[in-house]
Amino acid sequence: MIAKDFSAQDIDTRVEWINNPAINNSMYFELPATVEKTLKWYESNINNNTRKDFSFFNEDRLVAMGGLVSIDHTSKHAELYVMVNPKSHGQGWGKQSTQWLLFYGFTYLNLNKVYLFTDGENVSGYSLYESIGMTNEGTMRQHKFKDGSLKDRRIYSILATEWKSLDYIEAFKYAT
Repeated sequence: MIAKDFSAQDIDTRVEWINNPAINNSMYFELPATVEKTLKWYESNINNNTRKDFSFFNEDRLVAMGGLVSIDHTSKHAELYVMVNPKSHGQGWGKQSTQWLLFYGFTYLNLNKVYLFTDGENVSGYSLYESIGMTNEGTMRQHKFKDGSLKDRRIYSILATEWKSLDYIEAFKYAT
């Protein structure tokens, strides 16, 4: 897997993925996503030092997108997000992308903590996060309105000291 900075070339694919129920069922986007709105989002974030967005490729095929947002350089934490190509769910790209983003955040941004939010019903998501060493900090009950009801949200995190003790980080020593 190769990570590249998110680019304007990836906008059409991002829009397609966001509009796909396999993605938007467990994430919170303003729907429908459009190329015009996504281009504005992209242009407004080009020099934003509180976020870093990436596209992940397997050879020439775009398999995931993700990033670190709400980067707080003083408190040394950031929120992580990942979305996987709907045609590639269950192939390990979400796990690899998440692990790479943790590597990037702790190694290049010198973060102390990376956290994320996931739907309370996103069993595959929180199984993945727990399998790579993240801790469930709790559930925010009835926290987000979606599809006519209030949904629970789980928050997961990992600290730099915890991350450094994990076996899989060796695979990323020579990344980027």
